[in-house]
Amino acid sequence: MLHIIIPEKKILTIILKVFICIFLLFIVVKDFNETNQYYLNTSAIEYIFFIIAWISSILLFIILIIGEKTFFKKILIIVFLTSYLLVDICYSTLNTTLTAETISLFWNERSYFDEALFTYWNILIFPFARFLILIIITFSAIDKFIKLRINNKILIILIIIPFTTIFILSSKPNGKGIDGLPPHFAPIPFTSHLAIVHIQYKKIKRKEVDIPINHHFDIKNIVLIIDESIRGDFIDLNYNRKTTPYLIMIKNKIINYGLAISSYNRSNGSNAILRMGISLQDLISKEGHKILFSNPFIWQYAKNAGFKTIYIDSQKLQFQNYMDENEIKYIDLIIRPNFNSQEDTDHQAANILKKLLQQPEKKFIILVKAGCHFPYESRYPKSERIFSPVMTFGLPTNDRLKLINSYRNAIRWSVNNFFQILISNISLKDTVIFYTSDHGQNLFDEGTNDINLRHGTNKNSKVQEVIVPMMILTENKNFIQLSRKSLFINFNKTTHFNIFPTILYLMGYNKTAISSKYNATLFDTNDTPLGFFNGNLRFGIRKFNKIDYDLTKYIDKEIDILIKGN
Repeated sequence: MLHIIIPEKKILTIILKVFICIFLLFIVVKDFNETNQYYLNTSAIEYIFFIIAWISSILLFIILIIGEKTFFKKILIIVFLTSYLLVDICYSTLNTTLTAETISLFWNERSYFDEALFTYWNILIFPFARFLILIIITFSAIDKFIKLRINNKILIILIIIPFTTIFILSSKPNGKGIDGLPPHFAPIPFTSHLAIVHIQYKKIKRKEVDIPINHHFDIKNIVLIIDESIRGDFIDLNYNRKTTPYLIMIKNKIINYGLAISSYNRSNGSNAILRMGISLQDLISKEGHKILFSNPFIWQYAKNAGFKTIYIDSQKLQFQNYMDENEIKYIDLIIRPNFNSQEDTDHQAANILKKLLQQPEKKFIILVKAGCHFPYESRYPKSERIFSPVMTFGLPTNDRLKLINSYRNAIRWSVNNFFQILISNISLKDTVIFYTSDHGQNLFDEGTNDINLRHGTNKNSKVQEVIVPMMILTENKNFIQLSRKSLFINFNKTTHFNIFPTILYLMGYNKTAISSKYNATLFDTNDTPLGFFNGNLRFGIRKFNKIDYDLTKYIDKEIDILIKGN
């Protein structure tokens, strides 16, 4: 079974090549010691699994490197090195481990692949360079000097051992994904576990609406606009940076709750919470993910209250942010702008929404905007380059002024011009439009200098990643009257968790029952702690990050100094 012939002069070369391979595998394992301590302090059995996972997976890799490379073994090598590359890319692009959330993020962002590759190609250089080195070393002619033959049955056993141990470790709800686990092997059992979790979630049944309707508002249209990557302190009504002058012109139609906090610092989490609804305390609990994915959709409440349900997505052609066939069946009409048109998709969406608002039936509409997702320079035409200097499309920058100016231009085009199209020459007497964003952006705030990552961080997340606008556009007298007192009390103190219950109340549902199941409406004193979540929404622990009630302290005045000095 094992026969070795090694010329003496080749021993050093072989050892060096094996060392380089193992070194490269370890170089992308972040927080190895932290993970080691975690398992050591948690459970002796889990710690033994942790050690076995590393020893067995490394032993397997060494055997594949130096042994004879049959077709089966070559396939294994390619699979393992691809797994390594996936982990390396994950760390390089998101500065975090491979988790259910990062996999979901990559999947949800797949429509941005071309733009991301064009803009952030620089961060992929080192992962692919390391991958290429591993390929060259692994497939070099070591097996000419070592005649090592392993029976396929033994090889399969050597695969099963690390697979089983890593599967057990990565399935624990600690929110760590595969932090500190072998990067060449861990994605395989981890992904298989996530497949099982996904199947389990498919089996979770949505509850029926059980909150009674006990009142009626003279409101025909309720609209929720969820923008993309818009910071609340870049809306001129909150803090004037000359990005949305039209909103100032129509401020008599706007009930502005000022700066608010998104529920998540990533699109998929915040969008899901806005559509599915959950109380903050429920989401913090261990069963929070199950509660969220079993609560009635907002569409169910709307249909039960007699509203036609409409979903407009000007961001992507495919369903995203945990939307699936189970949710789609509650939506009467799904509309997507023409993505092949030269006209901006958000501007198309504004015209579509405007026409819908003029139709007679009662409607509940969610519009997901394309907004200001990276790269900012692709989010507006060159003719609208009002602020300069700006970034160079396709090249990241560490020049904060260029980053900010590109972002300002994008907001002026995507937000200001959007509302100019939507609101001009239309009555809002029977319409209430909620406007917020899925999350904010980190524009080199608080000393950060990561030229690639603007939001969605799991570690050292900045509050600027979740500062969003909270505005309501309406001319409905009853709604304006309801808002007067709460506007003063809740200004700069609201969160995404207040939107879902407010919409339900406008649909006619009992406020006491709503507040008991969810959170306070915007009309009530917001007693919800200010903070946001990151981590895994459907798997593991969601970390709640509390923040100061004074959101104005997170407005970076250095931005104004840069702008004025320009």
